[in-house]
Amino acid sequence: LMQKMGCRRLYIGLESLNPAALSEWRKGQSPEEIKEGVHRIHREGLAIHGMFVLGADADTPESILDTVRGAIRLKLDTAQFFILVPPPGTRLFQKLAEEGRIFDRDWAHYDGHHVVFFPKNMSPWRLQALAIWAYERFYSVLRGIAWFTRLKFENTFFAFVGRRMLKAWLKDNRAYLARLRELSGE
Repeated sequence: LMQKMGCRRLYIGLESLNPAALSEWRKGQSPEEIKEGVHRIHREGLAIHGMFVLGADADTPESILDTVRGAIRLKLDTAQFFILVPPPGTRLFQKLAEEGRIFDRDWAHYDGHHVVFFPKNMSPWRLQALAIWAYERFYSVLRGIAWFTRLKFENTFFAFVGRRMLKAWLKDNRAYLARLRELSGE
């Protein structure tokens, strides 16, 4: 029915493939249920844009690597990897502020692409580096070529554009990244 209505791609907030993070966020779904849902949607011929959030208290560097690799294994067509944002006025912001974990109150950085708090199981720099790696890995040149050879031109286009956007973001955020690295002692 969705295809008949002109829908070709679904944008789905999968959040994480880390069971502990899904539980922390009370998502009520398991990684297995996510995988089954993705497979069902793909069987119907629809593309999937999966959106993930990195930086839950339950996240570790290893769980983030597993989430990104899992997104690739799921054969998601496109993906976004956001860094957890504690919006002012929320319980999350209040909790992190009370724990002294918020270090950046530049609201321009509260966009899902900048680390603004001290994660529980890694340094801020490590979380930022993992988010950058997630995009580099998911939208690698080899994956772009593979999409092209399978005639998935829309995915190939997104891979090309995604890599260019990441390169521009890295250039525009050199000072921020240097401060973050210094803050993290790395």
